[in-house]
Amino acid sequence: MWAQAVTVGWERITGGRRPHQTSDGTFTANRSATITTDSALLRGLLLDEGGRTVLFPGQDPELRSRPTSKSIRLGLSDGVAEIAITPKHDGRATIAVQHAKLSSSEEVAHWKAFWGDWLDALDEGQVGPTRAG
Repeated sequence: MWAQAVTVGWERITGGRRPHQTSDGTFTANRSATITTDSALLRGLLLDEGGRTVLFPGQDPELRSRPTSKSIRLGLSDGVAEIAITPKHDGRATIAVQHAKLSSSEEVAHWKAFWGDWLDALDEGQVGPTRAG
């Protein structure tokens, strides 16, 4: 791990790798938040085609993981998003999104903003489940 961090740091200093760029040349955007939500219901919506329509209006996310997988992978118009849901004991959950296979740093900025807005909308009850059942 330490050697990898040194290598990435060196590549960035010398211009060989840009921020958020992976070794294969693509880019990754990450966002996370702890929000009030029913984590089981959210997971169910992410696994269900109709539920994904509710969560991502105007998009057509494709399920790319098994229903039993710990994280849920979705194919989007740009790249692949992996969503991990960690329930808390107080009716909240930590939602972590890693959106990989993006082609540019501009896409990183776009998708980081998108995921931030999406997480805010979930927390405010504007989309998806808002309360533990």
